Amino acid sequence: MGPEESLVGKLIYAGRLCRSLRADLLLDLGIYAGQDILLKSLANADGQTMGSIAGDLGVRPPTVTKMVARMEAQGLVQREGSKSDNRRAHVHLTEAGRQLLQRIDEAWAKADLSALDGLKQKDEKRLNKVLDKILVNLDRRDPT
Repeated sequence: MGPEESLVGKLIYAGRLCRSLRADLLLDLGIYAGQDILLKSLANADGQTMGSIAGDLGVRPPTVTKMVARMEAQGLVQREGSKSDNRRAHVHLTEAGRQLLQRIDEAWAKADLSALDGLKQKDEKRLNKVLDKILVNLDRRDPT
C-alpha cells in the first residue's frame, strides 16, 4: 500500500497539493508562502516585536528576522526601534503591505474553491467537522 492509499497518506498528500497551490498563487502576488501569514499577523496586531511574530507564526526568531528583512526590501513592512527598549524592534505594515492583504484573501479563497470544487455544501461541512476532530486528536497526542 502506497502512502497515498492510506487515509492519513491522502491527508498529507492533499495538504501538500494545497500548500503548493497556495504558494503558486502567492508567487503571482510577488510573495512567498509564509509571508502571507506574517502580513495577516501584522494586520491583526500591527507593531509586533520579532519574538511576538515568531510565536504567532510558530517559527524561530531568526526565521522571522530573515522574513522581515526580505519583506522590508519589498516595501511590505518596516521596522522601528522600540522607544522603551533599544534591543527590540517593532514591525509595522506599510501601505503596500496593507494593499496586498485583500489580494491574499482572494488567493486563499481561490485555493479553497479549487480544492473543494464539486463538493456539496453538506459534504464540505462534514469534511470540516471531521478535520476539526482530527486536528484535536493530533494536537493532544503524546509526543512519545
